[in-house]
Amino acid sequence: MGTNTKILTITTLANAGNTYSVSAGGGTVAIEYLANALPVGTVIDGYLLSDTSTATSVIGSGNDYVMSLVLAWVATDGTVPTTAAGKDISMTITNSVIKKGAKIYSVIGTTPTLLGTAAADGSAVISITDDPQIIIAITKPDAPTGVSATSGGNASSTVSWTAPSDGGSAITSYTATSNAGQTCTSTTTTCSVTGLTNGTSYTFTVTATNSIGTSDPSSASSAITPAAPAPSISGGGGYVAPTRDPAVIAAVKAAAEKAAADAKAAAELKAAEEKAAADAALAAALKAAQEIADAQAKAAAELKAAQDKAAEELRIAEELRIAQEKADAALKAAAEKKALEDAAAAALLAAKKIVPKVTVYSLSPTLKLSAYDTAYLKKYVSQLSPTAQVTCVGYIYTKNTTYAKAKALAQSQAKAVCAMMKNQKKTITTTVVLYPSSKAPKAAFGSKWVTVSYRVDSFKK
Repeated sequence: MGTNTKILTITTLANAGNTYSVSAGGGTVAIEYLANALPVGTVIDGYLLSDTSTATSVIGSGNDYVMSLVLAWVATDGTVPTTAAGKDISMTITNSVIKKGAKIYSVIGTTPTLLGTAAADGSAVISITDDPQIIIAITKPDAPTGVSATSGGNASSTVSWTAPSDGGSAITSYTATSNAGQTCTSTTTTCSVTGLTNGTSYTFTVTATNSIGTSDPSSASSAITPAAPAPSISGGGGYVAPTRDPAVIAAVKAAAEKAAADAKAAAELKAAEEKAAADAALAAALKAAQEIADAQAKAAAELKAAQDKAAEELRIAEELRIAQEKADAALKAAAEKKALEDAAAAALLAAKKIVPKVTVYSLSPTLKLSAYDTAYLKKYVSQLSPTAQVTCVGYIYTKNTTYAKAKALAQSQAKAVCAMMKNQKKTITTTVVLYPSSKAPKAAFGSKWVTVSYRVDSFKK
């Protein structure tokens, strides 16, 4: 491939197309890839070549090779597929070295194919279906077309033709040549070949020349035969050929020059309009490509920010969960330790015939114990004798309520405590009693909690 610089890499995705634009060689290269044009996962690489060895070997020397690009791709299975039908890959190359008329070649292996010519100065648009090397060259002109010649001139003929593509370099002259070797040169698309022989048939070909070289000869014109003017006859009453009026000749010449000037002006206007349209289309394509690239960058940044935020929130949640588990475990251990200590103390009291009591305070009428109190109660009950007798006491608080409601609440609280203990050790015996609030433990006075207590009359020891 020769000395090169890699300018882009694209990996195709399913159902996704895009336009990619990169700076290269003092200009830009924009590639438009349609969704599913190539198999998913195909890697497309672009290279800018800095030598002309390949171009010279397959196209020929003497041309001005202004830019050489390679667009290469390979599928995941190692093959180099052709693009899907109707989904050519489009390349738009923008560079001041490109001139209108410059030839664009595709080279695959050692076979060059002319893809077209640049439609305007500064840019070229290319459509490809296979893995190619793209070469843009300023070349000698194409051969002129539409060659015609006039008959009837005196040893001469006026030859006309249509200007060809100039290969990217302005045509500086044309040469018309007869099949017998007579020539004429011109900077316009007509000239007069003289030195012909009247009565002899001639055909003519035309070549065009620019700064690169001279074109191949055109196809030959139709044959013409110049003829001498009719001779004058001297003597009385003889025929004398009319002499051409110089004014008529000047008028014809002026009309021809005006027609040529008008045609040139029309061609230049058309070329300017085409260039303006091409420039506008290129600017729109580049703008659209930039907008797509900006949108993709923004979406990628937003996605990464969301992912980072989610990861941080998960990390914090996990730390909180671990901390909560540690706190719960510590609380449970403290409650169980205290319960064991109290149970041991209660056992000693029981041995001395002293009846122990324990008071439980609930934060709600439905007796919702804290995690500490729950762990404590379970551990304490686990130390009781299977035949222990437990008396659950409820205190009747009538402040801000009726006696009946206060009594019902005390009853439900005491039953709830006994139920919790009975559920843990089903062999114990439980009894519920109710006392007025005046008999409640002093620690409960002024408390907003509902107060219940239980008394244990039997222990394991």
